[in-house]
Amino acid sequence: MSTPLAWHNLTHTKVRTLVSTAGIAFVIQLIFVQLGLYAAVMNTATQVYDQLYFDIMLTSPHYVFLNSTGMFPRQRLYQALTVDGVESAKPCYIALPSWQNLQTRERYKILLMAFNPSDHVFLLPELNEQVDRLRYPDMVLINRDTRPELGPRSIGMVTTVNQRQITIAGQYTLRLGFSAQGAITTSAQNFSRIMQGYDLEQVNLGLITVSPGVAPDKVVHRLRRLLPPDVRVLTRDELGTIEQRYWIEVAAAGVTHGSGAIIAFLVGIVILYQVLAIHITNHFAEYATLKALGYSDTYISWVVLQQALTLAMLGFVPALALALGVYELVRQTAHLSINMTLERLVIVLALVVVMCVVSGLIALRKVKKADPADLF
Repeated sequence: MSTPLAWHNLTHTKVRTLVSTAGIAFVIQLIFVQLGLYAAVMNTATQVYDQLYFDIMLTSPHYVFLNSTGMFPRQRLYQALTVDGVESAKPCYIALPSWQNLQTRERYKILLMAFNPSDHVFLLPELNEQVDRLRYPDMVLINRDTRPELGPRSIGMVTTVNQRQITIAGQYTLRLGFSAQGAITTSAQNFSRIMQGYDLEQVNLGLITVSPGVAPDKVVHRLRRLLPPDVRVLTRDELGTIEQRYWIEVAAAGVTHGSGAIIAFLVGIVILYQVLAIHITNHFAEYATLKALGYSDTYISWVVLQQALTLAMLGFVPALALALGVYELVRQTAHLSINMTLERLVIVLALVVVMCVVSGLIALRKVKKADPADLF
C-alpha cells in the first residue's frame, strides 16, 4: 500500500516532479562525469610508459614526472649491463621544445621523445615500422593525437621546432592524456640537433629489460646496490605510482575532479531535501490525517524515503545517458581515455541511494511535527 501512495504523491504534481527529476539527473550526471575524469587522470598518467618496452626504469633522483625527468650520466646504463640478469639498457631522451603553428605563427610546447633507431624501445608496431626514416637529419614522427591548435602536420610538411626546421616523416597514434598538447618522436642525433647541441651523454630515462626467467625485483635489488646515488632505480609499478601521485596531488587534477564529485553529491542531497520538504509542507494536513487514522511514524517515514528513491531512480537513467554522451565528447575533443565501467555504475548507484536516505532522513523531521490535533 505504501508504494502506490509514494507514487501517487509524485504523480499528483507532474510538472514539479518532472523539474525535480531533471535537477537530480543533472547532479547524478555530474557525479558520473567527475568520477570518470578522476579515473581518466589515473589511467592516462602512465599511458606513455605503457607503450615503452622495459622492466626497470632508471631515472634521475630529481625525477618529478614525464615532463620533468631530470638527467643522469649515460655511463650508468653501461654499468647496469654488467649486472647479472640485465638483458639490455637503452637510453631515452625527453624534452618539451617549442612547436610553431605554420598558420597562426603561435608557439606551443610539444613532447619530444628520442631514442636510437636501432633500439626498439616502443611497443607500437606502427611506430617501429617507421624508425628507419629517423636516421636522416631533422626527420620526426608525429602523434596523430596532437591537438588541432598546433596546426597542420601532414607527412612531408616542414615546420620549426625550437627554431630548427624539421620534416614530418610519418605518423603514429599514442594517447597522451594530460601530459602534453602533442608529441613528436625522433632519433637521438636529431634530438641533439633540435635541442641545440644537447649532450647525449646525459640521459633522461634508462630502459632496462631483464633476461627471460629472471625476476625483475631481484635485478632491481642488484642495481640499487651497484649504482651510485645520482641515478634512481624504479620498477614499473613504482614509476606508475609516482606519475599518478603527481597528477592527483601535485597537479591537483585528481583532487579537482574528486572534490567535484563530492560537491555534486552534497548538492544532490540539498535538492532532494528541498523537493521533499516542499512536498511535506504542502501536504502537512494529509500527513497529520494519516497519523489520525492510526498510521505509524515508521510507515509515513517509509513513504517519504520511497519518494526520494523513486525520484532518484527516475533521474538515474537519463543521467547515465547524458554521462555517456559527455564521455564520448571528451574522448573526441580532449583525447582522454574515459569509459563507463561496471564498477563506476555500481558506485554511483550506491551514492544515489545514500543521497536519498540522507535527504529523506533530514526531511523526516518535518513529518514528525505533523500533529493530528492541528486538524481541529
